[in-house]
Amino acid sequence: MKRLFLIISLFFISFNCFATAQVPDYIIWEEDTLPMLTNPLESYFEAHNIKFSDLSSVRNSSTACCRGYEAIFEIKEGNLYVVNVFGKKYYKDKNGNSQFKPINVMDSIFPNQKEYLLKEYTGFLRIPVGERTSFVQMGYAYDYEGYAFIEIEKGKVIQSQMLTIEEYNLLKEAQYKEYIKTEEFQKHLNKLLENSKEEKHNADFYVQFLYKFFEPNINHQNGKLDFIGVKESLNSHNCYR
Repeated sequence: MKRLFLIISLFFISFNCFATAQVPDYIIWEEDTLPMLTNPLESYFEAHNIKFSDLSSVRNSSTACCRGYEAIFEIKEGNLYVVNVFGKKYYKDKNGNSQFKPINVMDSIFPNQKEYLLKEYTGFLRIPVGERTSFVQMGYAYDYEGYAFIEIEKGKVIQSQMLTIEEYNLLKEAQYKEYIKTEEFQKHLNKLLENSKEEKHNADFYVQFLYKFFEPNINHQNGKLDFIGVKESLNSHNCYR
């Protein structure tokens, strides 16, 4: 739940930021350059107890990019590498209009390295597949026809798996139903309610908010996703949607 905890922490800094759809990072995988709905470089900053702003004064200050940068990754020889990191330099053109240009800040984060093996990252990379089927003006909460998941352990690729949106939602709904029973969920919900400045942001609002950002664990059995238990659980209980 580290990603969800990070989102909640940043939420208190700027609700407007997470109320805006976020620009993705990109990954070069199997000769394609694809957007990701995951930001693995955050694991590097967390592991070293630093912030992107500590390393670079050039950043994307837009609410559509809360993290302040856009990164490009590449999977090579079974490893996950950071190959480029960009901020944005803002300026006025000759007509006085605000403009920006991308600035490569890779050297600010990883001095004298053309690429960096991201050994700090363990988890799944979520890559959208097919057409977008819904759009929610909040983080990466929009849906696609399906997803490719790449499992990473300390920077090394373990395996990859394709999921349809129906399979992904089955996992998400079943696991969220269990998550809302935990003390961790109640702690997060209480913190959101305590910091709410608007009366309309009631408990139901924040339950939905947490669900939008909740990402299920992609469990494997014999190298394949096991949906049998999930489907039985959904058939016998009403899951929160």
